[in-house]
Amino acid sequence: MARLRSKGRKHKNTATPSAQDNRPGVKTPTAETLKEADKLFKGYWKRLGALLLLVLLLSIAFSLAAPHFRSYNLFYFYIAIVFALSFISRYWLEKLFVELRELGFRRLAQKRYADAAAVLEYFHRFGNMGFDRDGEIHYRLLLAYRHLGEEERAKQIAEWIRRYRPKSRYAQRLATTEPTQAKEEASGG
Repeated sequence: MARLRSKGRKHKNTATPSAQDNRPGVKTPTAETLKEADKLFKGYWKRLGALLLLVLLLSIAFSLAAPHFRSYNLFYFYIAIVFALSFISRYWLEKLFVELRELGFRRLAQKRYADAAAVLEYFHRFGNMGFDRDGEIHYRLLLAYRHLGEEERAKQIAEWIRRYRPKSRYAQRLATTEPTQAKEEASGG
């Protein structure tokens, strides 16, 4: 029987995790996931570096032509460069974190909890928490920690959701699920 080949981009079959990846005791992410996340970051830095090089060349060319312009025109040009760089880099950073989010959610759906936690932790680091606007990413990170048996980290994430995303549906989920867990623990079940 002949295999059908797609002419598009080749995707690795990651739908079924190996038995090694979702064992209860495995708490380290696989090299494949770390490489994929690293590849996303490297792509961001390459694009940003190319943009900075282009801006450097443009500013040199504009500075060489500066004697033909009034001095205040250069000031406005450099201000425009700063704003353009900040908006473009922010757009690329948003795109990077959307891709990281999707990678983390895929790993969580595949029950590769250590991989999901490693990828979704990028959203809990200083300066990146704003990319999780509704608390969903932190909620899924909490689920990954619970499946890994890291209850202390899961409690920290739950506290973060309650403190910084109190009106989100994920904070409401925490409010409805945790009292039942506390009752089960108190009753000895």
